[in-house]
Amino acid sequence: GRVLLTGATTDTKIGDQALKIAWGVDGVNEVLNEIQVGKTFSFSNFAQDTWITAQVKSKMTFDDKIFSINYVVETVNGTVYLIGIAQNSEEHNRAKQHAAQVKFVRNVISHVRVKN
Repeated sequence: GRVLLTGATTDTKIGDQALKIAWGVDGVNEVLNEIQVGKTFSFSNFAQDTWITAQVKSKMTFDDKIFSINYVVETVNGTVYLIGIAQNSEEHNRAKQHAAQVKFVRNVISHVRVKN
């Protein structure tokens, strides 16, 4: 029931429209709006962000202390967004560390929940 919106736009109306659409989907009970307003997005940014996402996913997949299938990773303009469910706080911290250590990452924002 959680939706994470990411992306970049110079037009606030587009971000508002995305929010409205997300909230209109059946079963959605939380929308996390991480759309970067006022920022541009170029092909070179897209290529670099895709590379960053692949590196983070790879590091998490090959870390036997992370159940990586429980995570979604997205990158926009060098900011890595994590969402999912961590088995414990140690796993959550490892996932954030992997993301932070990838070249060209400017920031890591986690919306990961830790299992009780």
